[in-house]
Amino acid sequence: MIPLLLGAALAAPDLVLEGPLPAEGAFAFLPFELPAGVAELELVHTDAPEGIATDWGLFAPEGDFRGWNGSNPRPAVVGADAASPGYRTGPMTPGTWEILLGVPNDPYGGGTYRVELHFRDTPTLPADPDRGAYVPAAPLLDVPGWYAGDFHVHSVHSGDARPTLDEIATAAEQVGLDFVEISEHDTTAHLQLLSAVQARHPGVLLVPGIEWTTYRGHANAIGITDHVPFHVGARGLRADEAIAQVHAQGGLFAPTHPTLALGDLCWGCAWAHEVDVVTLDGLEVQTTSLDGTGTALLAGALPLWEAWCDAGAHPTALGGSDDHTGGTTPVVFANSPLGSPTTLVQADALSTEALLAGLRAGRTVVKLGGPDDPMLELVTDPPRDAKVLRAAEVRFTATVTGGAPGDVLELIQDGEPAGPSLPLEDGTLTHTWVVQAPDDGETRVRAQVLRDGLPRTLASYVWVRAPDPVDVGPDCCKPEVDPPACGCRTSTPAAPLALLALMLLRVRRGRGRPPC
Repeated sequence: MIPLLLGAALAAPDLVLEGPLPAEGAFAFLPFELPAGVAELELVHTDAPEGIATDWGLFAPEGDFRGWNGSNPRPAVVGADAASPGYRTGPMTPGTWEILLGVPNDPYGGGTYRVELHFRDTPTLPADPDRGAYVPAAPLLDVPGWYAGDFHVHSVHSGDARPTLDEIATAAEQVGLDFVEISEHDTTAHLQLLSAVQARHPGVLLVPGIEWTTYRGHANAIGITDHVPFHVGARGLRADEAIAQVHAQGGLFAPTHPTLALGDLCWGCAWAHEVDVVTLDGLEVQTTSLDGTGTALLAGALPLWEAWCDAGAHPTALGGSDDHTGGTTPVVFANSPLGSPTTLVQADALSTEALLAGLRAGRTVVKLGGPDDPMLELVTDPPRDAKVLRAAEVRFTATVTGGAPGDVLELIQDGEPAGPSLPLEDGTLTHTWVVQAPDDGETRVRAQVLRDGLPRTLASYVWVRAPDPVDVGPDCCKPEVDPPACGCRTSTPAAPLALLALMLLRVRRGRGRPPC
């Protein structure tokens, strides 16, 4: 249990900031001067009138984002060697700092804020030896395989969650997960601790990330390690700019619980940002366990997934528990134990880099209820290493194991069932079929296991597109180019046929090199 006040018993504040609250859904930046010689800063805010929620965060000079505790009323203590949950340690640089104040809801249309700032020349929090720069862990397993994990988990560093990082890692190990992404609300404070916690838990990979949490939607920024602004609408920030910043870090952007519209029970949980859906790397098709929420969330997310695909996007299917208690709470609505659902990623190793590569290639399977659901593997011939497979025709093989009596395999093409459902024999089934590439554009194919007529396990889409024509580039007919480039620069299976044709033409004409 975290005490309300993390610093020393509060004396009179050194500085008080007061003023009108910003409008609902808006942000305000409250500047103040930090004097030289301050070793620790404590920020105490007085709650707005009852019924008005306020969110709080802190910037050091030069845009150094030091943390965020959302609507949690606890004070924030920040120093060079220790900080309260949700906040990063760092230099206490004298100069202009800023408080970030957001108002997710305001039924009264007005109110005031009051912030008390305490400047201390001696820290009250003991130095935290676990704090340090994040260093990616070496692969925990250096072999290809399907790795099971959870892409949506919160610790105490999210203002609305309670478990420590160690408690999350222990719970993940007990469930049998290979990895868990720590997706805190907007802050990167947990990344200062992740390497130390990883060293204590070598059996489960801790993947960095944040849940980009705004008043018009939340999204999983998987794999990032630096702050991404979330104050959309303030200082001209747009959602597409934040997505670009995630991509610039090599991260992947996937909206979470995109149709969860609960009003004041979950501010901004439903996705409402107007962005180019092609820039979205994935989608959380199931949030919390299917056993806890039924199909309420899935029924909204699946049509949205299909609509984005129809619009030209290629989002990878993901699942996330949205666990806030370290796996200690039973399956209930909007709170689910770790691994419920479970997302499996086919990757070359158990490392963050390899998992990201697997996500980029769309190699995921989501067990919507949890780890005990059936396994579904979708294999293609020719093999694929990207979401879009360039081939005239593709042979698909779906293999299901661990099914239950009455389960069936359903094939989906372009959002519609492709043929009759196939009953599982003894809980297992292998089925092969061929898909022709369309003359123009692409077709998409996936599979899912149904139980009692409802999805229980699903695989991400594979897109099939015809090969490109042979690319005859500017190096054609230049014998000094190695390898020869005449008519053979293509990444499609058409290349060997083109080379054969050119070789035959060369023999017929008796020329010294292929004609152009």
